[in-house]
Amino acid sequence: MHPIIANLILAAAQAEQVVETAGQAVTETAGAAAEQTTEGGQPGGFGGSTFWIMMILLFGVMWFFMIRPQRKQQKEAENFRKALKKGDKVVTVGGIFGEIVEVNETTALIKVDGETKLRVAKAGLQKDFTPQQ
Repeated sequence: MHPIIANLILAAAQAEQVVETAGQAVTETAGAAAEQTTEGGQPGGFGGSTFWIMMILLFGVMWFFMIRPQRKQQKEAENFRKALKKGDKVVTVGGIFGEIVEVNETTALIKVDGETKLRVAKAGLQKDFTPQQ
């Protein structure tokens, strides 16, 4: 038999023994972990109540950092649109600068340049550039 083929057969046999030994170790570890229980008789690791506490905490943190600021921003935008009055300088969501000429319930007429006027939805107005006094 050629020496290279003999070495390959020997290496394959050794690899098979390593895989078999590793499989036995994994089986023993899994069996030992299954035997471990907590005081309530539940498997070790996260218990049922711990899982729910973590989920509630995760939701609370998510609400505090994501949903709460968004609601605050929406409320500020709504108050801004309700407080619009003639003479306020605004910018539309499309980037058009203008001055309020007339305000209706859902729309506003803005003067853009000279005598050019545009009627836009109040929801499309986003900023107020009226100087604060």
